[in-house]
Amino acid sequence: MDKYELNIRIEQIKKQARQKNYAEAAKVADTIDFYKVKENKILSLLADVYEASGKYENAKDILIEAYQRTSLGRQLAYRLVKICIKSGHIDEAEEFYKDFLEVAPKDNSRYVLQYQ
Repeated sequence: MDKYELNIRIEQIKKQARQKNYAEAAKVADTIDFYKVKENKILSLLADVYEASGKYENAKDILIEAYQRTSLGRQLAYRLVKICIKSGHIDEAEEFYKDFLEVAPKDNSRYVLQYQ
């Protein structure tokens, strides 16, 4: 898939997501090899679509890829904790929670995560 085709699919996903048609957006997202996507913003969009359509494992895989690519992973760690909890991976959620606390020890979100 070339850059032009990727941009067309991303626009299709954005359009479907704006219309809250997450199942269709997830189908388009399934055609994208997210390992080749370089922008974390697009990876975050794909994860949002998968999370909204209930595909937590796909969302988690994408967020892990984005998390590994960046040194500024506070928001990604937070989202990974939530996704892991939703998908029933409590051990992984605890690991990402520890990472979140290391990166953002004074962030008030740490209290919200404890009670989810």
